[in-house]
Amino acid sequence: MQGIEAARAYPVAPNGQVVLFDSEQQCIYLKTADAQGRPSMRILDYTIRSEAPKTAQNALSGTNTDIPTRQDLNALQGQIDALKQQIERLGHESTLSADAVTAEQQPASTVSAIQTGIPG
Repeated sequence: MQGIEAARAYPVAPNGQVVLFDSEQQCIYLKTADAQGRPSMRILDYTIRSEAPKTAQNALSGTNTDIPTRQDLNALQGQIDALKQQIERLGHESTLSADAVTAEQQPASTVSAIQTGIPG
């Protein structure tokens, strides 16, 4: 198609649509006609690229630094294990200190009765 005037003159059947490429400019004409045969046209400009745009498939084949490696996952697992051990130690220490506090809070008569073997 040579220019917009040629696209306007191009016939379209009622309820039809044609795609026309301009040979002089980098544009495409989308010409449609309604049920009565009245035409309308949309003009799209386009650019030519040297390579395809990045799609999800292209992104997977490239190098992506956002995906963790096996080494990263193993390091993270090591950190989790170390934190679990610290939590267990703290829980064990708090149990021991709670027992010590409980023993200190008993009345003196109970402690002396236990020590002498005499019921309180």
